[in-house]
Amino acid sequence: MPTHLELLNDMSGVRAAVINRYPWLVHVTPAGNLPNIRANGLRPRFDAAPPQEVVTLLGVAGGNIICLHPLGAALCPRGTKQPPLISLAVRGEDIPARIGLDWSYSWEIVQGRMELHRAMPTTESVQRIAHDLGSIGSCDVIPSNNLRVFGKTSMPRTHKVGRF
Repeated sequence: MPTHLELLNDMSGVRAAVINRYPWLVHVTPAGNLPNIRANGLRPRFDAAPPQEVVTLLGVAGGNIICLHPLGAALCPRGTKQPPLISLAVRGEDIPARIGLDWSYSWEIVQGRMELHRAMPTTESVQRIAHDLGSIGSCDVIPSNNLRVFGKTSMPRTHKVGRF
């Protein structure tokens, strides 16, 4: 597997690997955000200080991220705890071009997984990390017309909710 900087330079390859395995991705947000999301799309927000290579390649704005859960991954990170919550889904083919591994929860764990899978081809290692940790990050806005809102009785099913 290449370095994180090399993955950042090949976001289209990371995107292709993710959508090849996951046709849908989910984002959970407080319900109060829905009017703004309808008007402006789902926008990246500052969540945690990014790794230096993100800042080097993308600048300070690289610290803004949308966390997306690949539907069917082994874990679903808890994310926000501000109820009531809504779940938004986006088809894999509609996710932005600039996506990568989610560094916003615990970058040390992501780095450990990268090291664990270093002998694998990039595509397979990215798919495994996305599956094992349940989150990828998007650097760009997802237009509201590309989002679907889950109803109360149609919430997505995940294997296990928790932090990695």
